[in-house]
Amino acid sequence: MVLCGCLLAAGSGRAAQYAGAFLETGMGPRAAGMGGAFMALADDPGAPYSNPAGLIRSQGQGLLASLQPLSLDRRQQGLAYALNVRGELAFGLAWQHAGAGQLVARAADG
Repeated sequence: MVLCGCLLAAGSGRAAQYAGAFLETGMGPRAAGMGGAFMALADDPGAPYSNPAGLIRSQGQGLLASLQPLSLDRRQQGLAYALNVRGELAFGLAWQHAGAGQLVARAADG
């Protein structure tokens, strides 16, 4: 009985807990590939989105453009810019857009 309950609890943890769960994938291929561990390492142009404090570890300037196709004709796009002026003086800007393709509206009678 206890083992069965543990297995059910572990399986339900994988389901999304809220409607915006897709926003946790991060911005860019590096953040998506690291599966959430990027928050601690954020030192590329995607840092303004995931961890702005990581901007001071970036060097020079960088631009990141991202397009992530999702299931059900949805997509997520992002654009980020980071500039490290010197040492601990850095600036960053991130834009994130999530949308869906053509949605078909139906009435209750079909």
